[in-house]
Amino acid sequence: MAPAPVVISASGKGRKNYHSGSSQAAKIEKALDMELWIRELALDYMERREAVLDKVHALTDAVSIEILYRHFFRYELLKDIARAMGYEYRHLCKLYGRALEEYQEKFPEARPDAQEGEPEKPD
Repeated sequence: MAPAPVVISASGKGRKNYHSGSSQAAKIEKALDMELWIRELALDYMERREAVLDKVHALTDAVSIEILYRHFFRYELLKDIARAMGYEYRHLCKLYGRALEEYQEKFPEARPDAQEGEPEKPD
């Protein structure tokens, strides 16, 4: 006996529905939903990252920009940034704190308590 045919139809947010009586079709549908969810998360991440990068570059202090860029976009440790920029670690930590304060003052919507949620995970 041949397996039940899988009917594909477009619906909703670019998702496709896979209808079949088999559990294999349900697994395929769930896998496709998960793939779409992962893509949505990746796109959301890239958009947010780009928005934060634009905001970092909008700061007025060049040292603050460099510290935040190196730490959040190049994933460098503060001790490594201090060494590369010729600062004592403790002094760089103070500069880092000031840079974060400047960022939060200039962009209050970027505070951690004001963040939006991530795309909803499929069941």
